[in-house]
Amino acid sequence: MEEVRHQIIVTGRKKLFIEGVTQVLNYDEKEIILETNSGLLILTGENFNIYNLSLEKGVLEVSGLLRALEYSEKSSGKGKNILQRLFK
Repeated sequence: MEEVRHQIIVTGRKKLFIEGVTQVLNYDEKEIILETNSGLLILTGENFNIYNLSLEKGVLEVSGLLRALEYSEKSSGKGKNILQRLFK
Protein backbone atom coordinates (compact mmCIF):
# COMPACT_ATOMS: atom_id res chain seq x y z
CA MET A 1 0.00 0.00 0.00
CA GLU A 2 1.27 3.43 -0.92
CA GLU A 3 1.68 5.65 2.13
CA VAL A 4 -1.15 8.14 2.33
CA ARG A 5 -0.43 11.69 3.39
CA HIS A 6 -1.81 12.68 6.75
CA GLN A 7 -4.52 15.31 6.70
CA ILE A 8 -7.44 16.26 8.92
CA ILE A 9 -10.41 18.32 7.79
CA VAL A 10 -12.81 19.45 10.51
CA THR A 11 -16.14 20.96 9.47
CA GLY A 12 -17.94 22.93 12.17
CA ARG A 13 -16.49 20.67 14.91
CA LYS A 14 -19.17 18.14 13.86
CA LYS A 15 -17.58 16.24 10.96
CA LEU A 16 -14.03 14.98 10.59
CA PHE A 17 -12.29 13.62 7.53
CA ILE A 18 -8.92 12.06 8.32
CA GLU A 19 -6.36 10.69 5.83
CA GLY A 20 -3.34 8.62 6.80
CA VAL A 21 -5.16 6.29 9.22
CA THR A 22 -3.48 2.91 9.60
CA GLN A 23 -5.52 1.43 12.46
CA VAL A 24 -8.38 2.21 14.84
CA LEU A 25 -7.20 1.19 18.32
CA ASN A 26 -10.27 2.19 20.34
CA TYR A 27 -13.66 3.66 19.58
CA ASP A 28 -16.64 4.71 21.65
CA GLU A 29 -19.00 7.67 21.56
CA LYS A 30 -16.62 9.89 23.60
CA GLU A 31 -13.13 8.88 22.42
CA ILE A 32 -11.44 7.50 19.32
CA ILE A 33 -7.79 6.44 19.37
CA LEU A 34 -6.18 6.03 15.97
CA GLU A 35 -2.80 5.06 14.69
CA THR A 36 -1.82 7.30 11.81
CA ASN A 37 1.30 7.59 9.72
CA SER A 38 2.12 10.66 11.88
CA GLY A 39 1.72 8.93 15.28
CA LEU A 40 -1.15 8.15 17.63
CA LEU A 41 -4.12 10.50 17.37
CA ILE A 42 -6.66 10.80 20.19
CA LEU A 43 -10.02 12.41 19.45
CA THR A 44 -12.27 13.35 22.35
CA GLY A 45 -15.82 14.63 22.14
CA GLU A 46 -19.43 13.50 22.24
CA ASN A 47 -21.70 11.26 20.17
CA PHE A 48 -18.93 10.02 17.86
CA ASN A 49 -20.10 7.87 14.97
CA ILE A 50 -17.72 6.39 12.42
CA TYR A 51 -19.63 6.39 9.15
CA ASN A 52 -16.76 5.64 6.76
CA LEU A 53 -13.59 3.66 7.41
CA SER A 54 -11.23 2.36 4.74
CA LEU A 55 -7.89 1.21 6.08
CA GLU A 56 -6.93 0.26 2.54
CA LYS A 57 -7.24 3.93 1.53
CA GLY A 58 -6.23 5.23 4.98
CA VAL A 59 -9.47 7.22 5.35
CA LEU A 60 -11.76 7.72 8.33
CA GLU A 61 -14.88 9.88 8.50
CA VAL A 62 -16.53 10.68 11.82
CA SER A 63 -19.55 12.67 12.93
CA GLY A 64 -20.12 14.02 16.44
CA LEU A 65 -18.98 16.97 18.51
CA LEU A 66 -15.17 17.31 18.56
CA ARG A 67 -13.81 18.71 21.82
CA ALA A 68 -10.08 17.98 21.41
CA LEU A 69 -7.51 16.15 19.35
CA GLU A 70 -4.08 15.18 20.58
CA TYR A 71 -1.07 13.58 18.94
CA SER A 72 1.32 11.20 20.64
CA GLU A 73 4.43 9.81 19.00
CA LYS A 74 4.22 6.08 18.28
CA SER A 75 7.33 5.30 20.28
CA SER A 76 6.65 7.58 23.23
CA GLY A 77 5.90 6.32 26.72
CA LYS A 78 2.57 8.15 26.66
CA GLY A 79 1.35 6.13 23.70
CA LYS A 80 2.23 2.93 25.51
CA ASN A 81 0.31 4.09 28.59
CA ILE A 82 -2.73 4.72 26.44
CA LEU A 83 -2.54 1.22 25.01
CA GLN A 84 -2.00 -0.25 28.46
CA ARG A 85 -5.13 1.59 29.69
CA LEU A 86 -7.13 0.13 26.83
CA PHE A 87 -6.27 -3.46 27.64
CA LYS A 88 -6.75 -3.34 31.43
